[in-house]
Amino acid sequence: RAPSLAIPPSTRDADQAKAFSGDAADLPQGLVTFVVGPERRRFEHLTKALLCIRSEYFNRQFRTGMAESTTAAAGGGAGAGGAAEPEVDVPDADPEAFQCLLDYIATDEVAFAPGGGAEEARRAFLTMQLAHKHGMVRLELLCLQALQEGELLSPASAVPLLEGACAAGCAGAGEDGEEAGGQLVAACREYMLAEGHAVAEAGGLEALRELPVARGLLRDSYAENERLRGETDRMCGGGSDPRGFR
Repeated sequence: RAPSLAIPPSTRDADQAKAFSGDAADLPQGLVTFVVGPERRRFEHLTKALLCIRSEYFNRQFRTGMAESTTAAAGGGAGAGGAAEPEVDVPDADPEAFQCLLDYIATDEVAFAPGGGAEEARRAFLTMQLAHKHGMVRLELLCLQALQEGELLSPASAVPLLEGACAAGCAGAGEDGEEAGGQLVAACREYMLAEGHAVAEAGGLEALRELPVARGLLRDSYAENERLRGETDRMCGGGSDPRGFR
């Protein structure tokens, strides 16, 4: 089992103190609405300054004129100085994951139901992806911790998580603990190696869609088979079989 993750200390109190300091005058001011996902779920009247303090991604976004498809609010709502409150389209994000991101910005906490099944695992994974995009390392690690230690990595979720992490470009990273996405790939492969029967019983092997992922799992099984063969040879005196015959 992988060692527990080292979660960095919270910065919420220090971040919120900045919002009430003289330095806050230099931050983008006013409110913003995000329109998220294909279903266009609205997250309205969010404070730009707090978003900028908590996320360097938002800070860059608002300081460069919100290049990500900005429109005037349909209701003509006014922000700072009477200006129309802008809307920012985020079509490629999952609304539930975006809500988790906003909850973390407000509270420095994120919650996923232990043993919540494949759907809860998916929410944690998508939140981890958003956290990575927004440069929020602590949130990214909290999501990884929930996936690894919160019973979200299960026979039903192992394959979707592995394929999702590989599709996000994490397959070659993380074995030395550098990136959360890579650590998730390693954790899923280790889990599937140890719990292969349970994964098969849950239909995980039939659900495999990506050939490179399947090849990686096959390489894992070959390597584990060779490791066990070597241990058996050592235990039996260098080549005898387990029953003591040569």
